[in-house]
Amino acid sequence: MVFFSKTDTISTIVNYTIFLLFLIFIYNKTELEMTTSLANFISSLVAGGLVVSLIAIALVIISKSDRVTRS
Repeated sequence: MVFFSKTDTISTIVNYTIFLLFLIFIYNKTELEMTTSLANFISSLVAGGLVVSLIAIALVIISKSDRVTRS
């Protein structure tokens, strides 16, 4: 039974990358007036999302390559 294919994994990585680039683009716009606490909050949300996505990608890769054989 296959839960994830390579295409699903690649498309997920691409979607997260586009989303993070979009957040960075919005964050760097000069017209936006943000307080330092709001900027720090958004930065920590982006960093947390990046960490969670990297952990998820690592788990998918490890679960694909390290199969358990039971006898």
